[in-house]
Amino acid sequence: MFQLAAIALNILGSVLIYLSSRHQKMIKQRLTKGFLILGCLLILLSLWPLLTALHPPSALFIWLLISFTNLISIPFLSLLKNSERPQ
Repeated sequence: MFQLAAIALNILGSVLIYLSSRHQKMIKQRLTKGFLILGCLLILLSLWPLLTALHPPSALFIWLLISFTNLISIPFLSLLKNSERPQ
């Protein structure tokens, strides 16, 4: 159960970081800097449930893997939103 909480916090933090970027394409106007800070805090907070459930080296590795995967894959979701097929 702790692992699911960590994944949820990490995904939410990554989405907030992406939506705070000026290069994001999912919403018309980017979020404010406060959401960027909140996203960073959520990603850092997502390490805590992993540390309680796993050994520290494996928790750190899984946390980094989840963070990198989210931060790489979330920008590609804008391609699904704007996927209009030319006719």
